[in-house]
Amino acid sequence: MFRHKAESSSVSKEAQKDKTPVECAAPAPLLSGKVDIERQDLRELLEKNLKWSQIIYEQNRKINHKMIWLAVAGWLRFLIIAVPIVLALWYLPPFISRIQTSVQDITGNVITGKPNYSLEQLMQLLPLGDAEKAQLKAILK
Repeated sequence: MFRHKAESSSVSKEAQKDKTPVECAAPAPLLSGKVDIERQDLRELLEKNLKWSQIIYEQNRKINHKMIWLAVAGWLRFLIIAVPIVLALWYLPPFISRIQTSVQDITGNVITGKPNYSLEQLMQLLPLGDAEKAQLKAILK
């Protein structure tokens, strides 16, 4: 059954020619008994093989079922994350512009990236004396 790596195929063929099989030399009654035993062994092996195949089939079916649910759960996770982001990108700019206009109505100032008022307007809002205002102007300039 197993061959040694160093053994060549020609040597094994010569050895097989010289040997005669034992089964051929056996008398007929012994041969039929041995065949019955081999058939029973083969039958048992086939039954075991079928049982193991059924067990493996059931395991594969369960694994396949779990893999399908993992794929569905992955897509659900993706949608739970992606849908709010897309909706935010869609609805947030008009919402921000409405908030900006309402703030402009309340304050009366136009909101931009930098303040719309000057240093003089800030000085008038602060409760400072004339000397303190002069010092503050000197520091900021």
